[in-house]
Formats: sequence, C-alpha cells, structure tokens
Amino acid sequence: MAVSSVRVGSQFGVLALTLLTDVGTARAVTYNQLYSFPGGANGAYSRAALVNVGGTLYGTTEQGGASGLGAVFSVTPAGVEKVVYSFSGGDGAYP
Repeated sequence: MAVSSVRVGSQFGVLALTLLTDVGTARAVTYNQLYSFPGGANGAYSRAALVNVGGTLYGTTEQGGASGLGAVFSVTPAGVEKVVYSFSGGDGAYP
C-alpha cells in the first residue's frame, strides 16, 4: 500500500488543491502521480513543498530513509525516485 505520493501538474505540489480566483470563480488544478512512496528506506509521508531544480523535483519525507527518521529525495519527470540524504537523529529527524 502506498504511504504518500508525489504529484505534479501545472503547479508542483504534494496534494491536489482548488484555487479561488477572480470573484467567485473556482478552478481545479489537476495532478499526475509521478511516484508513490512504499515506506522503508525510500521514505514515507512526503508532505512538504517540492523544489524544482532543472526539472528534477526535490522534497523531504517525514519518515523512512536509512534510519527511519526521514529523508531528502529527488524524483525525475519520468518518476525515478532517489534518496539523496537520510536523517540519522544527530543531524535532524522527521522533517
């Protein structure tokens, strides 16, 4: 079962949202799933905003990684995820 997902559309983000614009006009932003975190060493619970660096998205997970204390990850537009850094406690935890 997937723990959390990275989604991308016309805007980058972790969760789908609805934007209110003008005077009472509602617009929906659609996201496509790039990667679904399985938990464990690959990370779990990605909730923070994503950063786009040259087309690759970077973010953090609250749990998972090598020590289970969270991780920094990257994911390409093709959906290839990589753990860039795992928190070990002394350097921080649960970002």
